[in-house]
Amino acid sequence: MLLTSPARWPLLTAATLIVACTAKSAGFDPPPQTVADVRMSPDSIALVLGDSAAFTAQGHQEDGSPIAVTLAWSATGGTVSASGRYHAGNTPGVYRIMASTTDLALADTSIVTITDSSSPPPPTAASVQVTPGGATLAIGAVAAFSAQGYQANGTPIAVPVVWNATGGSISTTGQYHAGASAGSYRVIASTTNHLLADTSIIAITDTTSPPPPPTVARVQVTPGSATMAMGAIAMLTAQGYQANGSPIAVPVVWSATGGTVSSGGQYQAGATAGAYRVVVSTTDLLLADTALITITDTATPPPPVGTVLLTEAFEDASVAGRGWYDNVNPAISTVEHHGGSGALQMAFAAGGTVAVKGGAVRHKFAATDRVYLRYWVKYSANWVGSGVNYHPHEFHFVTNLDNDYVGPSATHLTAYVEHVYQNGGIPSLSLTDASNIDVRKVNVDLTHQTEIRSANGCNGNGDRYPTDCYQLGTAWRNEKLWRASAPSFTPGPGPGYKNAWHQVEAYFQLNSIQGGVGVADGITQYWFDGQLVIDHHDVLLRTGQYPSMQFTQFLIAPYIGVGSPVAQTMWVDDLVIATGPVP
Repeated sequence: MLLTSPARWPLLTAATLIVACTAKSAGFDPPPQTVADVRMSPDSIALVLGDSAAFTAQGHQEDGSPIAVTLAWSATGGTVSASGRYHAGNTPGVYRIMASTTDLALADTSIVTITDSSSPPPPTAASVQVTPGGATLAIGAVAAFSAQGYQANGTPIAVPVVWNATGGSISTTGQYHAGASAGSYRVIASTTNHLLADTSIIAITDTTSPPPPPTVARVQVTPGSATMAMGAIAMLTAQGYQANGSPIAVPVVWSATGGTVSSGGQYQAGATAGAYRVVVSTTDLLLADTALITITDTATPPPPVGTVLLTEAFEDASVAGRGWYDNVNPAISTVEHHGGSGALQMAFAAGGTVAVKGGAVRHKFAATDRVYLRYWVKYSANWVGSGVNYHPHEFHFVTNLDNDYVGPSATHLTAYVEHVYQNGGIPSLSLTDASNIDVRKVNVDLTHQTEIRSANGCNGNGDRYPTDCYQLGTAWRNEKLWRASAPSFTPGPGPGYKNAWHQVEAYFQLNSIQGGVGVADGITQYWFDGQLVIDHHDVLLRTGQYPSMQFTQFLIAPYIGVGSPVAQTMWVDDLVIATGPVP
């Protein structure tokens, strides 16, 4: 998956899935890497006198990917080492730790609160709030503002503030006098140490001049979403609105993926099932809105009805008695569950690579050349995945050619079912067969020379899908990746909301072998809430060297190689494994 490889797992032990990932090239020279920002972790911490804590800082490029950077550390209220370990001093208070690039062009700051453990700390303000939060005033008008401090538990607390304003003047008591120019301005109240602040937005109107002509503040496309068959036609419309909500005519331009759209908003679905978008923009391209289009496959028959191989409702943690192994003490939630009274819980601590009690949960099943997975999943409201454009790994299938505790990144074949979160969770399927790589012929196309090679990268491409080949330490890894065209798990309430339960289905079918040669007729499919969003029927999963290969093992092993950006949780329930879709 370029930087989303399923092949980033060193060997899994019986209790813990130990994995690693690295970025790698895609077969061309990358542009020079530059640092866009520096981020510290944690961003705040409370310590007692004399205590210490470790801080880390990471550089990032413009696209959010990490990059190594040399940093200088500085601190108040204590000392900080060159490696980021902070030692609190002997004076309680609120202090700062800063990591900056050596040229001081980029930096980030963490807040340290030092308390005296021998006595309870005095109440401190955690936030300050300005009232009113906004106001519309005529030129020269006067308005009074107030500021209130609040403790972390929400209790009000008196706090001295200083006032600043734009577009006018403000007294030390919060009385604002609007200036002589209409526009949008700010009133800001900050604590005297400048650590806390709040802002009120001021709109100054010119009562002496005629009002400006109405302008469009937003554009909206209707309908906001649609499900269509291949080749079907739908009519979409666009409406402009002023800032006060009044409709206003606005010229627009249309664009679309997955099909075509006319200048009048008529969309015709294309011939490939999946999730797509129709975008309407104002002609100056400053405003836009998007309709989500789901095109369903009416031409390709679904996989045949399957035979159930495994069901699991995760009602309790006694999974060993139900055939699960490796991690036999997973976390079970009785609060979050789809059906019954329990669900598997995988909770990441901030910075954690694996979930709490989250080692690989494995189960064997009857050997089959095709496998269907169905499960229900829910993510916490703050779920952001890995924060980069690869990981987390989630669900895996491996075959009879590898042992019962194999690490899924170094196998004869591993099939991955997961998503990558990029302002929404994008469904992802991928394959790796790193154990099959002919390391003597890395990046040599062996597809028409021999079947003793890998099918998913490093030794050529036996189907039309791009592959990836990279090194993890001294070992070679590979990958073949498919992603849906748009996020299915959405960041906010509504269809697809990540903090609601959703049904995911996936299907893998090994390709056939004819005359000792692998034929690109394998299948990879992914459904989100019943909608087919990934669908490929011409896949080479294996070469002719393994005619006896069959799927036999399933793993649930969520993993974030770069460390979880926040404390976040996923829940899994009502899982089914079969040889094809089942009721």
